[in-house]
Amino acid sequence: MNFTEKLSRLTADRSKSEVARAASLSATTISNYIARGSLPRYDIAVRIARAVGVSVEWMLDDAADFPPPAPIVATETSGKNFDAVVSIHLTIELKGAGASPPVAEA
Repeated sequence: MNFTEKLSRLTADRSKSEVARAASLSATTISNYIARGSLPRYDIAVRIARAVGVSVEWMLDDAADFPPPAPIVATETSGKNFDAVVSIHLTIELKGAGASPPVAEA
């Protein structure tokens, strides 16, 4: 599914003016991308993607189909989860190498 098809589906239940305002573009510009099937410059694609709530990578990836992937939302515990995963990974690697994992200081 290409950029034009995705933009068309993502704006089907919204006014082009609303999307255009959110992207700091004119409604005509949004309509033209849909009607003409043209691909915007990257910086414009980023603004459009943000306005419709998807990643620009998904918007520009013709191999990616609908619906868009759920957005990744950073949370207060995201960093803690990452640290735990890294710690587990390091422990497994160190044990496999016959070494002792480091002891966390309190």
